[in-house]
Amino acid sequence: MNLVVTNPNQSIQFNPEKIDLIKRTICEGATNDELQLFIEQCRRTGLDPVLRQIYFIKNKKTGKVQIQTSIDGFRLVAERSGVYEGQTAPQWCGEDGVWRDVWLSKTPPSACKIGVHKKGFREPLVAVAIFDEYAQKHKYDDQYGKHKAGDLSGLWAQMPALMLSKVCESLAIRKAFPNDLSGIYTREEMAQAEEPVETAPTKKEITKIELPAAMIAEAPQKSVSVENSNNPPELSIGTEYRVPFGKKYVGKTIAEIGMDDAIMIVQYFNKKAHEENRDHTAEELEFIGHVENFIRESRKK
Repeated sequence: MNLVVTNPNQSIQFNPEKIDLIKRTICEGATNDELQLFIEQCRRTGLDPVLRQIYFIKNKKTGKVQIQTSIDGFRLVAERSGVYEGQTAPQWCGEDGVWRDVWLSKTPPSACKIGVHKKGFREPLVAVAIFDEYAQKHKYDDQYGKHKAGDLSGLWAQMPALMLSKVCESLAIRKAFPNDLSGIYTREEMAQAEEPVETAPTKKEITKIELPAAMIAEAPQKSVSVENSNNPPELSIGTEYRVPFGKKYVGKTIAEIGMDDAIMIVQYFNKKAHEENRDHTAEELEFIGHVENFIRESRKK
C-alpha cells in the first residue's frame, strides 16, 4: 500500500515501510480500507501504534473493527491540544444520588462524574458514567460455582470505583475534544462488549504462536502427555487442580489433558489477550499458573 502520512504537529511519519510493518503486525488481517482508516485516526490523534499508544482491534468472528487506546492515550491527546486545563476530581454516588469524593463502600458505585476544563469554556465539560452500562460481567454460570451469570468479572470485580472513573474520564475528555477522539474508545469503555473466554478452544480454533521465552526455558524437552504415557507424573499441581472450562477439558487435571493440549491453550489465551488488547482473566491466569508449575515439576523428574 503506497501511502505517506505526516502529522506536522506530532512529527509522526507513516512511510510505506512503516505502514507495511503495521499491516503485518499491529493490523494483521486488516483490509486496505481498514488500514487506511486506522492510519488516519493515528494521524488525527498524534498517537503512535508502534509505541502501543493506539490499537487496531478486529473481531475474527464478526469482522467488526474497533480502534482503541488506553486512558493514558486520551490524556496525551488532551495535553497536546494546548487548551486542556485539567479536570475535576472524580465523584461517585450510590442509589441515593449523593456524590462523594471517595468511594469506601464494598458495594460498587452506581455512577461517577468528572469534568474537563477547556480554555474558552466558562464551565467544565462534565460527563456521567452509569456503572451498569459499562461494568464487565460474566455471561455464563461457572460449573464449579465460582461465579454466576451477571457477576462482575476481571478488574470490574476487584476495583469497580477505579474502573468506572476511567470510563467517566474517557467520556469527559472525548466530550471536550470530539474532533480528535470521535470514533476512538478506551479499553474500559468497551470491556462490557468483550466476550469472556469461558470455554476452551478446540485444536482447530487454536493458532500456534511462539511461547514466552520464560516458558520455553522451563519447558521439558519432551512434551508430557497422559494419553501417550503409561506412567503419568504424579504431581500435586497436576492432580488437584481441575480445569473449569470446555466440554473436552472440564473437570480434568493438567496431567489428564496432557502437556501438548495445555500448552496450546496457554498459547491461545496469550494470543487472544494480545489481539484484544486486554489483561488475562482471573480464570486464564489461574490455568496458566498451574501449567507453568506443572512444567517445572515435570522437568525435575
